[in-house]
Amino acid sequence: MGIEARLEQQSPERLVRLQEKAIEMAKYYFVGFGGRAVLNVGRYGSTHFKNPAEQNIIAEIYRRMEFVIDFYEKLPIDELKTKEEFSPLVKIKPLLPELRKLMDEVFKENISNNQQKLVKLADRVLKIGKKYRTTLIELLREIHQYPEAKDFGVTFRNGLSDIPLFFNGNYYS
Repeated sequence: MGIEARLEQQSPERLVRLQEKAIEMAKYYFVGFGGRAVLNVGRYGSTHFKNPAEQNIIAEIYRRMEFVIDFYEKLPIDELKTKEEFSPLVKIKPLLPELRKLMDEVFKENISNNQQKLVKLADRVLKIGKKYRTTLIELLREIHQYPEAKDFGVTFRNGLSDIPLFFNGNYYS
């Protein structure tokens, strides 16, 4: 790598671009990509519920998934699909209606032969979401390579609680 390329990597302008990118990514970051909700869909998708306590679990899963679906419905996908870092968002959004349909078939209609499909789709959504989080963490760590940006972090909403969280790539506060 030539001296010009190394200088470009450490330039203040590049740092500003990286920070702007991180702020934009955080704007569309859903804590865990709805991981708890989707994980529970996968976990409970392989179980047949009969008693009222189990039905309460299902009601909570639906409540959380509605929040996740609503979050993704509001994303400006046409704008985001032109940027590589947002590709996980673009991939997840069209999977959510199918996830919801399978949830209904398994939890409400008791179509047990769709349980495995539900579990696999929930797992797929989680894996795609993890890519987005990993990309954001790697970006924050790159930003932290600049001495003047060691404490840089991004703020985003914390899923269902709507409490702002500060995230610097290592911890939430």
